[in-house]
Order: sequence, then structure tokens, then C-alpha cells
Amino acid sequence: MVTITMKENSWQCVIKKGEMQVGDRILYLEIDSAIPAKDKRFAFLADAGCTRTMNGKRVYRLRTVKRKKQISQGLALPLTDFPEFANCKSGYDVTEKLGVTIYDRQPPRVGRFGFLMGRAAGKFPGFIRKTDQERIQSMPRSLLERIQDHPFEITIKMDGTSCSMYYNNGKFGVCSRNLELRDPNIRDPFFVRVWNRIKKVFGYDSRPSHFIDNSVYWDMEKRYGIRDRLTEYCKATGRNLALQGEICGPGIQANRENLDQRGYFIFDIWDINNQWYLLSDERKRVVEALNQVTLRQHIVSPLECVPELQEVQRDKVPEYPLDYLEGIDAAIPDILAMADGRGLCCERREGLVFKSKKDANFSFKVISNAYLLKNEL
Repeated sequence: MVTITMKENSWQCVIKKGEMQVGDRILYLEIDSAIPAKDKRFAFLADAGCTRTMNGKRVYRLRTVKRKKQISQGLALPLTDFPEFANCKSGYDVTEKLGVTIYDRQPPRVGRFGFLMGRAAGKFPGFIRKTDQERIQSMPRSLLERIQDHPFEITIKMDGTSCSMYYNNGKFGVCSRNLELRDPNIRDPFFVRVWNRIKKVFGYDSRPSHFIDNSVYWDMEKRYGIRDRLTEYCKATGRNLALQGEICGPGIQANRENLDQRGYFIFDIWDINNQWYLLSDERKRVVEALNQVTLRQHIVSPLECVPELQEVQRDKVPEYPLDYLEGIDAAIPDILAMADGRGLCCERREGLVFKSKKDANFSFKVISNAYLLKNEL
């Protein structure tokens, strides 16, 4: 076995000795790829324990593993096995043609007819950018070379399920990563009739008619009073905003954050009118202003942002945390090492998120390899 490093990015992958030579063209798929099991060229992955079910279909999921004491991330195969890409340039995205998608760890069921996420009201709104940070290993060198020029806000990457809540021209909405979710307080008469029929036939008389509407996402809105807070703030300022955060706690991703109760941790605010993210200082000011809004309902919890790195470690984090790095090739291992450490309430965090304090479009995430190996991700 030998370890190879991709020329176009910084991923490392272990392959059989002699399988490929330096300079050979290869097909590479990153970790968290979901490969359709129907493609026979990937059938060998079934013997490696990669088979999963996603959206009712069999897929092969790629994850971080150790081979011969070396970390291997992703899958590298000779391009000669894929003649359809023989004439493609280096860096060509093969995922669409191969049907490869990102593996989605779906929220767990809470019953035969219900989901924690609730019922969909429609697709994710097009006026909000979806939450997704690029991994540092996937960044092209042209972006990596910019790292030393930026002061960064470094926050703990929380392991949960992402949730966006928005106010846009008088409308408030709650979204999962891919869907807008129906307000459980608004009853669909047709659906209630169907549910009541199900109760009568199957004997679920002890369950309320709104059982299927249970939603951890809307539960967070209620706990923090986000609808009232965001509505009042946006009306007063003439803005349209979307809060984006991570819901963590019991029943979500095995509660790897080790929290006593579920919480909503804001990591971004999207300015809908201007179509950009707020910089870290303005984001904190908006969250503080939202917490000052007087609510007419019961006492709710104050909104909070994801914790910054200096909140969970003793050593002071400099404003330019990466200015000591000597060259990009040396930078990657050092930055990956920074990802290891304590989380908010757990001994081993998922990783870190780096966001430039002067360019809201320049950010990336660094996932801890120790975390990936421990949780078999």
C-alpha cells in the first residue's frame, strides 16, 4: 500500500502498490460520496462494508479509514476504467454523469407515521443560499494561497442538523437543509381527515391528530421565539434576513456534542435583499439585537452563536491564526491538526470552521480526522 496526494487538491488516499504511477490520470471521489450500487465498476465496495440505503436506494458510501496505519480518504481509480471521461480535462466534475451525490444522514423517525423534521411545505427557498462549507482538502491552490492574507473567525463545527429560519417581505419560514417545512400549528383539513381515518383503522386513538407534524426545527423556533424576534427586528430595520444554524442535542446525530437538551446555534446570517452573508462582527450585533426584542409570549431562551475556538481552549488564538505557516504544502497538515480537540461539551469535536473577517465569501471547514475515525464517518 502507498499513499498518494491529489494534484488538484489536498486529499490523500491509500492505493495498492504499483496500481498507479506518478503523473497517471485518475478518477477520484471524496469521502461522503454516495455512489449508486447499480454501477458494477464499484461492486468491490460492497465487500468493504460500504453499502448503505439512502432515499430507498442502495448506495456505496465513502468514509475515512486507516490502511497500514495511514489515513485514507476517498477513492482513487485508474481513469482507464472509465473510458467515458478519457477526453475530459483535469478537474472535470464526474459526479453528475456517475450519479454520485453527497451521503445524507437523514433525521431519525419518531414513529411509524411521523418524522422529527415534520412535513414539507415545498423546496428550499431560492432566495437563501444553502448551508455548506467547502473542506480545506477540496480547495484549489489559488484559494489556499489567500489564507495567509486574511484574519479569521474560527468557530467550533457543531455536529447536528442544519436549520434556516427566515423573514422575507412579511413571510416567516423554517427550513431543513433541503426543504421548507410546514408550520405544525396550521392544520391541513384533508390531512387531518386522513390521519383520523388511520387512527380509527389502526387503533392510534391515544395519539393526537398533529402527531405527524412533530418537528425539531419548529420546536427550536418556539423555544427561542425566533418568529417574533426576527419579524419585529426586520420590520423595524427594513431588512429581510435568514438565520442559519445547527440544531444539536439528544436524538440528533447520536448527540455527539453531549448536550443535556437540544439547542440552536447560529453560524451565519444571510442578507436576503443584498444576497450576501454578514461578516462576523455584524452577525454578532444582529444576534444581540434580536435578544433585546421584547416578546409578548412566555419566557424563551436567548439566541446564541456557535462557540468560537478560544471559548473551548486555553491557548489564545491570534487574529491572523495562520500567518506562521510556511508554504501551502506545510499548511494543510498544521490546519488539520488544529481541528482536533475539545468541543463545547464533548472531548472530541467534529472540527473547525474558518471565516474571513473581511470577505464573507471566503470560508472553509476543517474536519477532525480523529473524529471521523472514531465515529466511522
